[in-house]
Amino acid sequence: VAAGMGEGICCAAMVALARLASVITPQARGAAPRTLLSAVGAHSQAFLARAPAPAHAAASARAQLQAGAGVAAGRAGVAWTTLRDGVHRRPFATAAAAPFVADAAALQPPVVPLPGIVANLAEEMRRRQKVATTYFKQPVLSFTTMEPVGEMDLATAVFKQEVRTDIMHRVVLWQRAKRRMPSQQVKTRMMVSGGGKKPWGQKGSGRARHGSIRSPIWKGGGKAHGPVARSFAFKVNKKVRRLGLRCAISARFREGMFTVIDSEAIGENKTKVAAALKKQWGWPDTLVITGAEVEANFKRAAANIHSFDILPAPGANVEMILKRKKLVVTKEAVELLHKHLLRHYTPEESNTRLVFAALSAKKAHGFQ
Repeated sequence: VAAGMGEGICCAAMVALARLASVITPQARGAAPRTLLSAVGAHSQAFLARAPAPAHAAASARAQLQAGAGVAAGRAGVAWTTLRDGVHRRPFATAAAAPFVADAAALQPPVVPLPGIVANLAEEMRRRQKVATTYFKQPVLSFTTMEPVGEMDLATAVFKQEVRTDIMHRVVLWQRAKRRMPSQQVKTRMMVSGGGKKPWGQKGSGRARHGSIRSPIWKGGGKAHGPVARSFAFKVNKKVRRLGLRCAISARFREGMFTVIDSEAIGENKTKVAAALKKQWGWPDTLVITGAEVEANFKRAAANIHSFDILPAPGANVEMILKRKKLVVTKEAVELLHKHLLRHYTPEESNTRLVFAALSAKKAHGFQ
């Protein structure tokens, strides 16, 4: 019977075959395959009418058997398709099977979402990058009067992170290697013009054999094994870079060389004003991290003061923090550092302004 069916039978028909074994007489067993096919179809329809089954499975199997029993020619009119899992089989109707498969959409299996599939990939990546943390209170001081003007919450994962000197060392090496200028390209014998002709014959002249006057052993020839233009940069994962920045900030906080101010704005862009403020605070060589952009008066006033660096928050880096003994940050800088280092961006929030500010800051301070 399986040979007569041709290319496939649904699961319900297989069960019907077991019951059909006791119905077919010995004389009928020697009949033609197409005759047995009609008998299998009729018996299977009666079996499906009695046997309870799920709605989708019963409808699919009944439509398949109706199509198979309705076509006397056997294979003509119905094509059977087997999926990769080898379990579900469904017919696609041809012209001969159209009266038996009226609603093709009803034969399609229901769409079930597979386990482990993420609906929103961007939201899932944002969730996995977030850093769990707690917060503590830190007083905020006025930049001009040195008086407390309030307090704000600081993240433990940013300002009290366990200091990893190996991570900071790796990030500093990455910064310096990326900033390093490529070596000068020298000309090899292939790059030097001329020398295409063999200067003299291989034999008979008594002189040493040569093939080009631009050989490295000739004056004016190319350089052998000289330096080539290349980049010294190597890759460090973004998570490691952010961890290094958190460790550098936490190192200054644990040393007590950390201060939060309300704003870096000053009244006039005079160097003596910025120098007087630095002397008033008693700061040694200091790094001030501001918001997305540095206030114009303060930037110009502190430009000529030795050991007094200013960076916007998007340009904060491990090397500059470790280079200076004192770290001063503004309230706006703390909020931007929280968002960057803890990855607490909202889906609606755009950090395009931060990206452009970071590019301008890195370009201004020589970072790549």
